[in-house]
Amino acid sequence: MEKPRFSWLVYAGVALALAGWSCAVGVWTVATWWETCTAIVIAVLIITLVFAAVRSFRTVPSRTHQKS
Repeated sequence: MEKPRFSWLVYAGVALALAGWSCAVGVWTVATWWETCTAIVIAVLIITLVFAAVRSFRTVPSRTHQKS
């Protein structure tokens, strides 16, 4: 089983998603309702982008196995 070429990008995206989610939860306690909703929407968008990136990396065929 070969190691993914973009694993560092996936890890960075997951870290960014967790940071965004923790910011959303932190804002929840001290912000108005629209600030809270905005932070949650941003966190959800980041998480969605990370999962889309992970899915696209899994479906892209490896170039090392192609014949020329």
